[in-house]
Amino acid sequence: MRQEFEDRLGKVKYSMTVREGNIGMNFPIKTDFLYVATEPNVNLIELPLKIIQTINNQRSSKVIL
Repeated sequence: MRQEFEDRLGKVKYSMTVREGNIGMNFPIKTDFLYVATEPNVNLIELPLKIIQTINNQRSSKVIL
């Protein structure tokens, strides 16, 4: 389903679900997803950007996650 909207909206970088007790983030990696669960008191701007940067660094160093 996500590919139906890529032409108009661009590729998904991540998605986030905020619940009362935790936060879940999904990061697409090729045909898989990396799921990160964290406490609700994290910085919701910085953490996903750091995770994306780490994923990109791993891709450029040819290390498979």
